[in-house]
Amino acid sequence: MASIERFAYPVPAIADLPASARDALLPHLASGEPIRQMIYSPGPQGLPRGRKYGPGLRYAQRQAPATVLALTEERLLTATLLEGDVAPPVTVTPLADLLRLELGTILLFSWIEWSWASAAALEVHRVYFNTVGERLFWELLTAIRRTISAQSDLLTQPGRPKEEAFNALPYKFANIVPNRLMLPDEQVQAMIYQPTIWRRRFGIFKRRRGPAGAVVLSPQHLLVAQEDAPAAGAAYGMIARYCPRSRLASLALEAEGEDLWLAITLRLHGVAESWRVLFQPAAQPALQALVEQAALARRSATTYELALLS
Repeated sequence: MASIERFAYPVPAIADLPASARDALLPHLASGEPIRQMIYSPGPQGLPRGRKYGPGLRYAQRQAPATVLALTEERLLTATLLEGDVAPPVTVTPLADLLRLELGTILLFSWIEWSWASAAALEVHRVYFNTVGERLFWELLTAIRRTISAQSDLLTQPGRPKEEAFNALPYKFANIVPNRLMLPDEQVQAMIYQPTIWRRRFGIFKRRRGPAGAVVLSPQHLLVAQEDAPAAGAAYGMIARYCPRSRLASLALEAEGEDLWLAITLRLHGVAESWRVLFQPAAQPALQALVEQAALARRSATTYELALLS
């Protein structure tokens, strides 16, 4: 099999797509609607079992379908190429309705996922791809993040340069978070790092309760960057979840026994999405500072909006 048939590649024009994908996407595109980026992604094979993909325990199928992603100025369109003669279903996500983005990588297995508000309901879509083609998906993710920030008309909120914020972290996070996961011009308003949380059984065997991770508050996003979380053994991957500041409804600390959770809620058009990130109790002061910084920004934005209306 040729490499172009195994790895994601850019598609210059819709006429260059397989006929089934072209016929599925065309009815959803307005006449003359420009496509900023288009990716054809063959379905990766041999997806790993028993991994924790993001905040929930979700197991991937062993074979993912091929997918075409098309980004326009205002929408993300996805056609899923199923086996046989089944017409590819198309998912259309207006960027103005998008709640959050996620990109995860575990060795040669990667995915991109997003959620959005659709007719007062929460929708979630995920596309799997081989990590060899990740550059295309990072470009897609960056374009979407910049579009949402521009649409949000965020207040200018200074932070410190990201080059200074991660010096004390382990090399994996000190390198990947500022240089790969954050935008080139993004700054840091607050950050907290949590090492892997282990639980011992019979005083000998270690089981992973929570992955190593960093939560970063910037003027544009709340970024949750975590390793993947197999119960035991090495964690090879990294999962980045982006929450646009304009969608961030609340951050709260929840204590349960010896556990401390950061509860995150996003809200847009009356639709909410929530999850929690596990921390050790020693992280409470830094987490409280992050929560207060996020609340201060929300109050400043509300004051600014009221001033415009008066």
